[in-house]
Amino acid sequence: MKVLEARGTKRNINGVETTQDDVASAITDATRQRIPSDPTSTPSSQGAGSQFGRRSIGGIYTRGRIVDSGASNISQLQIHAGDTPSYGMVELDSHADTTCVGKNFKVISYTDRVCQVSPYHPDYQAINKVPIVQAATAYDDPESGETYVLIFNECLYLGDALENTLMNPNQVRSNGIIVDDVPKHLSYDPKSATHSIYIPKEDLRIPLKLKGVISYFPSRYPSDKEIETCKWIELTSSQEWNPESATFLDDEEQCERALESIEDPFPSRSIYSVESIATPASDIDDLIVASRRVNATITKSRQPSEDLRNKVARTFGIGLDTANRTLRATTQLAL
Repeated sequence: MKVLEARGTKRNINGVETTQDDVASAITDATRQRIPSDPTSTPSSQGAGSQFGRRSIGGIYTRGRIVDSGASNISQLQIHAGDTPSYGMVELDSHADTTCVGKNFKVISYTDRVCQVSPYHPDYQAINKVPIVQAATAYDDPESGETYVLIFNECLYLGDALENTLMNPNQVRSNGIIVDDVPKHLSYDPKSATHSIYIPKEDLRIPLKLKGVISYFPSRYPSDKEIETCKWIELTSSQEWNPESATFLDDEEQCERALESIEDPFPSRSIYSVESIATPASDIDDLIVASRRVNATITKSRQPSEDLRNKVARTFGIGLDTANRTLRATTQLAL
């Protein structure tokens, strides 16, 4: 068994060591069988590659996640062989309810679960027992030149049948990653738009590019040396991913209720009386000493929220204490 130790964490690489002739791992079937879209057609007429390598099918959905104590059946897929360089794109695709990795990814380890993958098109057959895996791709940071190994947990491995990897944005967001998939020219505020994927823990920003209307970033099949030596960054959580879970709707509704209950950090103030007193003046000296007085209520406002203090501190480049004093000073106590 081949085990890597990187940054103090042991990682199981495929469970077994593989060679150029044994690229599938011990729990996969490495035959190169294709699925016909029509039971009466020949096996070469349509295959997994034609089903998942093109975008005309509109997306994919998964179902029937089960524990499979036997061999994961990916005989319908072609598996990328060895460390042959293979470049591709990681496309942001909300029509794929689970991230599906293709030829630009290397499988790190297999779970004991599989699922059925179906295109959103009645003319294509589903692929059964697609393995749920932990997979890696190499990303070369254009600014620093450093190579990172991006880890996708709980993803579906489709091998060379998938030309470009399909990344579900919400699966990545669920891991605390900030995904801004709105192109700058389409953003409500282009100046603040980033069109990027930002990993707060690593302070790493992956800029997104456009191919037509599709946002993506380039990546490639990682070498064994890169797997062993480059920094690992997990884009999806290792917790079991269920795209059909009702918790997503529950969390959304709970968030909406919480937002409705939040009050304005500076409550409104009411002026209950205004009194103006003017002294008749016959000369300029009397005009100078003439006075006008306005009486208003004095109200107490609660402390500015932490989010508002942080925003002011970031905007003006000041400390939190200074931001807090500034906000308190701008609260009108009298007119």
